[in-house]
Amino acid sequence: MSTPSRWGEEFLTNRITFSTQNAPSIVALAGGGFAVAYGDFSRTSEFGGSDPDGFAIRLQFHDLAGTLIGDPIQVNTVTTLDQINPRLVATGGVVVLYDDFSNGADSGADDTDGALRARVYSAVGAPLTGGFLAPAVTAGDQAGGALAALATGEIGFAFTDLSGSFGDGDAAVMLGLMNADGTPSGAPFRVNDLTAGVQEDPDIAVLGGDRVVVTYTDGAPGHRDVRAKIVDRTGSTILAAITVNSTTADDQFAPKVAALEGGGFVIAWTDGALTGFDPSSYAVRAQVFDDTGVAQGG
Repeated sequence: MSTPSRWGEEFLTNRITFSTQNAPSIVALAGGGFAVAYGDFSRTSEFGGSDPDGFAIRLQFHDLAGTLIGDPIQVNTVTTLDQINPRLVATGGVVVLYDDFSNGADSGADDTDGALRARVYSAVGAPLTGGFLAPAVTAGDQAGGALAALATGEIGFAFTDLSGSFGDGDAAVMLGLMNADGTPSGAPFRVNDLTAGVQEDPDIAVLGGDRVVVTYTDGAPGHRDVRAKIVDRTGSTILAAITVNSTTADDQFAPKVAALEGGGFVIAWTDGALTGFDPSSYAVRAQVFDDTGVAQGG
């Protein structure tokens, strides 16, 4: 394995420097270069901005050396209140997913507190769709979320749903699919098997073909745990939900997952047990699994 080294100097990706720009998400693009999406609280009309009310979502393209390509793009067309927490995935272009707290004021499409919206761009930043609900669920809140590109050409997105519409009266972890052009591919389905308490904060990784591992925080009665489940694109269970953390004292939460070359995956999470080699405060732990979900090593 090669050793990473610093290449060039750090650089500013947000050309708008008034007020706050935060919560970046980054994705590599085919052929080199990358795109960065971030929250922007400038409420400016600079670079074609049209969001005078709360946070907006901006998208900036860079070449392989980090040089800015074009102006920052305002992603959200709904501008009432806040649009925050962008996430990116590369297709032939880029899909941007974000939280929308406009309460349907501009579109009438979701009159509850929180919704997830998405927009598709080409590899050079041309908009290929308008903003759309992803998923098209309007009851209750939909929030958070993570994206991954499947070998089928579809985009998988995991999210937290508080609508109570999917057999879980509290927060549920859901998985939806969209085509690369943003159109839905089937209906979203619930990932979590246990429905007591709150299941939230999902992350997602593709294991090959249409197999997807979804990890999430499980707040069933008692302390929070980290769980993971492997499903296919139809929602069929390949591996029933497992508990990721072997340390169970206090809370384990906020997991992130990455697929590993050659199969398998690794999950990292925040551990509040105050045990082991870091008893002073919260720690970060990780566990490697093979592609069938069997834990490897310690």
